Amino acid sequence: MEYYKKILGYVKGTSDAVLYFGGSEFIIKGYVNSDIAGDLNKRRSSAGYVFTFAGVVVSWVSKLQTIVVVSNIEAEYMAAIRACKKAIWIRRLIEELGQK
Repeated sequence: MEYYKKILGYVKGTSDAVLYFGGSEFIIKGYVNSDIAGDLNKRRSSAGYVFTFAGVVVSWVSKLQTIVVVSNIEAEYMAAIRACKKAIWIRRLIEELGQK
């Protein structure tokens, strides 16, 4: 029960705190990359992306793709699809928070 009191006290004491990004434009930038058959045992490609908002990393991932691809273009395409899904999600979140 003491933990709940401490958490509620913290929330009450910081309710006027805000997160401020100074000196940067509110722009979302995304970077995506992949390799073909980077995992030599399973022959799976790894793919990753990173998104920044106002110069701060807000989302990133790097993991093996779930399917085996036969070309580097296919690996890049699959990585780009996954990154686009995340970009749409981030954009909608920012719009819900009242930003354009």
